[in-house]
Amino acid sequence: MIRKLGKKTEKKRFAIVALIIGLLFSVVVLISIVPSQKEVMNDNDIVAWINDEPIAVGEFNMYFQRHKAATISLMKNTYGAEMTSDFWTKSFHGLDTPIQLAKDATLDELKRIKYEQILMKAYGVVTDISYSNFMMEFQNENKRRIKILKKGGIVYGPEQYTRNVYYEYLRSIGLNKLKQILEMEFLKQSSFIIEKKYDELKDSDLYLREPDTITVKKISIPYNSAKTKQEAEMTIKKVEKRIHDGEGWEEITRQFSEVKVNEEVFDGAHQQNDGRLGGSNLSVISNLKLNQVSKIMDWNHSLMMYKVIGKVKGGYKPLSDVKQYLAAKSASEKIDHLISEGIAHTKISINRPVYDLLSN
Repeated sequence: MIRKLGKKTEKKRFAIVALIIGLLFSVVVLISIVPSQKEVMNDNDIVAWINDEPIAVGEFNMYFQRHKAATISLMKNTYGAEMTSDFWTKSFHGLDTPIQLAKDATLDELKRIKYEQILMKAYGVVTDISYSNFMMEFQNENKRRIKILKKGGIVYGPEQYTRNVYYEYLRSIGLNKLKQILEMEFLKQSSFIIEKKYDELKDSDLYLREPDTITVKKISIPYNSAKTKQEAEMTIKKVEKRIHDGEGWEEITRQFSEVKVNEEVFDGAHQQNDGRLGGSNLSVISNLKLNQVSKIMDWNHSLMMYKVIGKVKGGYKPLSDVKQYLAAKSASEKIDHLISEGIAHTKISINRPVYDLLSN
């Protein structure tokens, strides 16, 4: 009797042990699955590598959300797509799914940004371009600002940076430092190379030239409370038609007593600060050819038209005055060239388990 009871007890114990082992196995399986899902959603997980430099989930999402919004707008405005439950996974007009379009656009933008960072690293502007290092700098900067404000100090910019704003701020600072390095490289070159750059650009780059001296004939009709702008517009449109029909300006003034005609010279040395016209109107006149008539312009309570009757081409600014400008221009061109070349030959590796699960 005692032996039978022992066998039942052993069977119960065996069943309990088997149950515990089964539960432990289930827990182990769940642990092996759940962390992988959590890891995918971790900001430090890697979405892709560009030339072996990683792009983290947090880094990707900063731009992904903006491209998702742009994709929604594109699909609605261009294809009339509605925000249904399957919007992101449905193909419209044979295109990739909206979620794939947004991902591709994000990766394209990050390709340039990451290559900018690779260049900064190569030129010694930064030493670490990882997302984890960025987050450490971001958090430290906000802590620093809190301490300063608590002590009654002043911080420039926001009291606390958002992640996106600080990322773009560091990007801008880094590119400026890179540009300064390349400017110094340009200025250290021989005078022959700098002069060659100057000669290549001086005819096409308006900044390197003194402004032209332009002589114009001006027709103007002032307006005020006595003569409204609407009345002035009616008159000058009649004048404009007669001018285009070939009628002489002096003859027109005899027929319209309110129309004034006079001659003006926009001297090249003073054009930029000339108070007779706004910047955009002066630009219109500068681009007119000899004997060409301008459109109707509105300036300082007067409607006017100009005809260029004389134009003397300005000379060139001395190289000594524009050397820094040439250095800045050369540096910007070099950065654009290096980035374009880098992107054209860049190697992208996508981490599919993470990339495919990114959707929110």
